[in-house]
Amino acid sequence: MPFSTINGRNVPIKVWAPLEEVDSKVIAQLKKGASFSELAQKNSKDPGSKERGGDLDWNVPAAFDKTFSDAMIGLDKGKFTEAPVHTRFGYHIIQLDDVRQTHFPALAEVKPRIQQQITQQKIEELVRGLRAKAKVEE
Repeated sequence: MPFSTINGRNVPIKVWAPLEEVDSKVIAQLKKGASFSELAQKNSKDPGSKERGGDLDWNVPAAFDKTFSDAMIGLDKGKFTEAPVHTRFGYHIIQLDDVRQTHFPALAEVKPRIQQQITQQKIEELVRGLRAKAKVEE
């Protein structure tokens, strides 16, 4: 069963502000060809992705705020939002780097590993139970 994962970049530019106060200088610089990564490192309000040039790594769209993911999946590869996107976390400029299809392995392929993990868990539970009941005499 295929599903998509997305890889994008993010520049949170203001945490909370009326839209008219949001600084759109970053978008203007991007339109002139500036590097999204460099602008993210310089302007991002998110310390987590700032050091990585705004890189959000590969994720399923549902991992993000719905408004954020809707904006990201609406972009073409390599494109960025031309207006700040307002989410419950503030305002963001978003770039979609890539989209890839991901496939789950067939059950027959993973069934032996799942059975082994379940067996191991049951053995560990049994040993814990026996140790809890054991009386050690000195």
